[in-house]
Amino acid sequence: PQLDFQYSLVENIFYFYAGATGDLQRNSFQKLTAENPFIASDIALKNSNQQAKLFAGLRGAFSSKMTFNAHVSQSFIDNMPYYVNQIDTVTNAGNIFDVVYDKTSLLTVGGDLGFQAGRKLLLNASAFYNFYSLDKQLAAWHRPAITGKFTGKYNLKDKIILTADVYY
Repeated sequence: PQLDFQYSLVENIFYFYAGATGDLQRNSFQKLTAENPFIASDIALKNSNQQAKLFAGLRGAFSSKMTFNAHVSQSFIDNMPYYVNQIDTVTNAGNIFDVVYDKTSLLTVGGDLGFQAGRKLLLNASAFYNFYSLDKQLAAWHRPAITGKFTGKYNLKDKIILTADVYY
């Protein structure tokens, strides 16, 4: 299911939005090793079921060159993967991770700032803070509390587009 609502607070400048959605995410070995390349090769694979995601936010423009988007979301996820160090230190010295799954309630608060200088330069920065509430695990093992991204794009004579991303 997907439900979206948007209301213009100031025409073409500030918008309030809210909605609800759900999703079933396939957790393949390739997807999990992209998140953590040190997982064991004999892990159990389970799909993550995002039963519901409720979100709300405010987006708009400070000027013709600067935009923003501030939002909050609450997700309810069955079988979210977490990465736990294997106990056997004789063979791997803690360098291999097992995957454990848990029922998770995830609150995310974040925002984006964008700056566009003409058609040539686009800069965007985003940051998110994640609050995990788990059913069985003691902590959100090897899941970040804070994530961030900075993106820069430069259009060189409408022929070459240079893009750089920095992740935290």
